[in-house]
Amino acid sequence: MSLLLDSYAIMELFRGTKKGEKVRDLLEEEKEVYISTLTIYEVGAALQRELGKKKAHEYVNSIKTHYQVVEVSEEVALEAVELRGRFKLPAMDCLIYASARQKGARIVSGCKHFREIKDEKDVVIV
Repeated sequence: MSLLLDSYAIMELFRGTKKGEKVRDLLEEEKEVYISTLTIYEVGAALQRELGKKKAHEYVNSIKTHYQVVEVSEEVALEAVELRGRFKLPAMDCLIYASARQKGARIVSGCKHFREIKDEKDVVIV
């Protein structure tokens, strides 16, 4: 099964933390790795706050060249509605999770919202 990285996973990877090492190990095992357009936004905003606009732009461009980008389509939005009703995740997390499901991918995260549903077979917690 392929992977979709959320912003938590990508930020840990960039920071080189122990959780980031777990993400890197997962990436070595998978050929298809996705990110959502929403993850690009979240990571870009976080990096701009931390590192400035120029460095954030460089990192975001790097992400886009290494991973396949999943657009938020009407199909993703409708799946997100279902996920919201089932798990009560925040809207952004529902949309990102729905993006993973659209691609048949496992979502990789460590944020508290995904930790709450860690028993789902398509949720990987770092």
